[in-house]
Formats: sequence, structure tokens, C-alpha cells
Amino acid sequence: MMKLIDISMVLSPDSITYPGDTPFSTSRIMSLDSGEICNLSRIEMSSHSGTHLDAPAHFIPGGKNIDEMPLDIYYGPVRVADFVDKEIITAADLEPHLDEEVTRIICKTRGWELIKKGEFRENHPAFSEDAALLFVEKGIRLVGLDFITVERGQGEKYPVHNTLLASGVAILEGLQLEEVTPGDFVLAAFPLKISEGDGSPCRAVLIEQG
Repeated sequence: MMKLIDISMVLSPDSITYPGDTPFSTSRIMSLDSGEICNLSRIEMSSHSGTHLDAPAHFIPGGKNIDEMPLDIYYGPVRVADFVDKEIITAADLEPHLDEEVTRIICKTRGWELIKKGEFRENHPAFSEDAALLFVEKGIRLVGLDFITVERGQGEKYPVHNTLLASGVAILEGLQLEEVTPGDFVLAAFPLKISEGDGSPCRAVLIEQG
């Protein structure tokens, strides 16, 4: 029997936001309560709001936009690995989890707790630069983390993002993994088809096949 596990953040005005980014907000344009024919809302947010995917164009000049990315990256087998005791996940930490059959990996840390509280902290879980290099070396197609960025530091060179995105590795950020037991699943996490988009919110789901 197939089980679907929603690993997406709820988008609301209280959602965690990357410093300097556009907070999520919504307002009614039309309302049934006001006697109008339907409910209709306006939404304002960043292309990197909530659970979202980064496209190469996010950091790489001339990189592919989100609407140009092949959809098969975002659907298929995925390994969820346990790193709840790690703040910085290194290549050495990852090696035991990246056997030949793994092409997508999601790392469970304590980042989901910060997401749940709506708190951005500078000491959030993240990947090291050598972890990013290992993902590329191993041919990993998609990397996910339960915080809204895979990298620490602002106003720097962002080596993790640049290394991954320059090699076409999809980055899935902002995952809610509280209810997930590490193991092997099928992932479905498709972006919106945004013209010239540098990223996109998505609805990320793990499929457990019994």
C-alpha cells in the first residue's frame, strides 16, 4: 500500500524567511463574505519562499532557469539520511550514505525545528564545501535539507550553492521532516513553470511503498 508523506512547509505570514527576502503575504481581492461571487486572493512572496527548489540561474550566470530544468530530476528514488546530531554536514559524514544506487538525498537535521518555530538562526544546519564537491563527484542529481538554505553565511561567495548549481544539481530547501523516519522513498517535488525563474516554491512529498 502506498503512503504519501507531505514534507512541505505551510506558507503563511508567520513562515520563516531568509533575511532580506520578501515575506509571504496574502490578501483578499474578492470575498464571498462581502457578497461577491467567489473568494479570490493575491499572493506576494519570493521565488524561494517556503519549501522550494533552486535553479542554476539562482547563482550561475547563463545557468538554466527553473522552467528549463528536466522534470525527471524532481521525481524518483531518494534516500533520507539522519544527521540530527550534526550542525555542519561534511563529505566524511555523507560517504556512508552515498552508495552507487543513490542519486537523490535528503538530510534530516534539527533544521525543521527552526522552520516550525519560524526562526532564522546563523548557526542553522548546513553543508560544508567538501560535501558539495562530493555530491557532484558521486553524480547526485538532487540534494535536500530541512532548513531554508543549505549554506551558512551571507554576503560571501556561497561555494555550496555555486558548486552544486554549476553542475546542475537541484537544491531542495525548506523541508519539514519532523514525522519522517530516515530510509529510502520516492520523491515528488515539482517546481512551478516560471519563465526565467531562478527558483520556485514546490509541494514536496515522499512516497512510501509497502
